[in-house]
Amino acid sequence: MIKFIFCVLGLFLSFSVFSSDNYKKGYSAYVAKDFTQAIVWFQKAANQGNTQAQFNLGVMLDKGTGVKMDSEQAVTWYQKAANQGSINAQLRLAGMYSDGTGVKRDGVKAVAWYQKAADNGHFFAQFSLGYRYANGFDVKKNMEKAVVWYRKAANQGHAQSQNELGVIFSNGLGVKKDDVQAVAWYQKAANQGHASAQFGLGISYENGWGVAKDLAAALAWYEKAAKQGHSGARFNLDIINKKITIK
Repeated sequence: MIKFIFCVLGLFLSFSVFSSDNYKKGYSAYVAKDFTQAIVWFQKAANQGNTQAQFNLGVMLDKGTGVKMDSEQAVTWYQKAANQGSINAQLRLAGMYSDGTGVKRDGVKAVAWYQKAADNGHFFAQFSLGYRYANGFDVKKNMEKAVVWYRKAANQGHAQSQNELGVIFSNGLGVKKDDVQAVAWYQKAANQGHASAQFGLGISYENGWGVAKDLAAALAWYEKAAKQGHSGARFNLDIINKKITIK
């Protein structure tokens, strides 16, 4: 029995080595932009169960890189990689079920795969779950859950999630209104160049919501947002400048 176990283990290790070698050859070919050969070697490694090769093959089929675009086949390979725990594959699979690309649109499956990727720590999957719970998209609307998932993504530095939290706390959307928290989240996103957060921060400073009233700071943040094309910031800038001129 022990001898049999060692034989099986040895076979598995040999298989893994071949899989790894084929993946490396595929990766080298991809880096060299020899996409035809990359497909060949990734295919070999993927058939041997190499998770990264399965994901890469899915991406190349998804984008039509070195091969005819085939979304259905891409889904097949994403599925294999996702089942082996590839977080990126789980995220891509969620997106394809959400959009109905290469597969019939299925909101339930989309949420399930976003959940797996989010539980594995992927910030965009966490944001996507937050967005769905906030808007009742493919799930029952639940602002408490939205805040939980937005916060997880925001704590990883995701600017859009930080801005969403700012909006939620600023307006008391399903949670107790908290201008101090709103400003804190707007500030984080604004520091990353998020135009809507810069606008939100400008409003907070202009009105003294959650922060000491400071017209100069409001103008500075409005200007940053306006330079990125934010129409609300431009409008508020015009109003403030007219008031200053009149005085």
